Amino acid sequence: MNIYAIIALVSGILNSIFGILVYQKNKKGLQNRLFALLMAAFSLWTFSYWIWLVFSHDNEQTGLFWARMLNLGATLIPPLYVHWILSTLHLDKSKKKIIYFAYAITLIFVLFSFSPWYVKGVTKIFVFPFWPQAGFLYSIYIVASYLILNGYAFYWLIREYKTSHGFQKSQIRYLLLGSIFGFGGGAFNFPLMYSITMLPPIGMFFVPLNTVAFTYASIKYRLMNIRFLFAKSILYFLLISVVGSIFTFTSFFTADFFQISNPYGKVGIYMIVSFLLVVLIDPLRKFLAKITDDIFFKEKIDYQ
Repeated sequence: MNIYAIIALVSGILNSIFGILVYQKNKKGLQNRLFALLMAAFSLWTFSYWIWLVFSHDNEQTGLFWARMLNLGATLIPPLYVHWILSTLHLDKSKKKIIYFAYAITLIFVLFSFSPWYVKGVTKIFVFPFWPQAGFLYSIYIVASYLILNGYAFYWLIREYKTSHGFQKSQIRYLLLGSIFGFGGGAFNFPLMYSITMLPPIGMFFVPLNTVAFTYASIKYRLMNIRFLFAKSILYFLLISVVGSIFTFTSFFTADFFQISNPYGKVGIYMIVSFLLVVLIDPLRKFLAKITDDIFFKEKIDYQ
């Protein structure tokens, strides 16, 4: 597995986790649902990118299929991104025509995404045996969707950044930073689709940072209000990890130290360790809760 496949896989996992986390926080909130859909589109792109690199190196038809699939994911990103940004800035109601246009033109691209008009074939470029080659519709997508739609969202982010203050200004700063990482990094793929081989797709190394920036904005500056949910998730992840580690280490170390080979003796040790963990788990939970409170909050949080 090459480094590009690893980056794509890590990006897909981060996008999936953060998308699910935001959606679970407020399933009915438009901003949360749009962000979850945006992360799903990013995940489709990055997971398909990973599959394309790992599982299609010997078969051109498989390579072409996954090359088209990853570009389908990329095609869905701009309209969802524009809609989410406008919703975040509370401009979605006044910019409905732009949103309708974004989805309408994307629908056309989606309908032809598995045709030669969109991705006409694949060819070997650098270490990639089946790099996709753009059809004429894909060129329209780059201009109309990737450049114009994303540029429109950037325009409003910059405009709002200049007039905002406090937390909102900090939120927008990290939205801009994450957007630059994501779309700037992804743009390095385009020249290769026209057999322009000046640079390998090094921008892919920056793509995971878009999710990191969005996550930081959400936790530090309360974007989409997931701070509590994220802290709670971290708490229970730590609790499970610590309890599981203590149980495993103590049980096996004790059995090995006292050279207990009898299955009944091992069961007895497991029961004793389990009882001690039941007694200690609440103090341990409170201790870990204090740590997460100190990191994420100034005030006390009830995790019950």
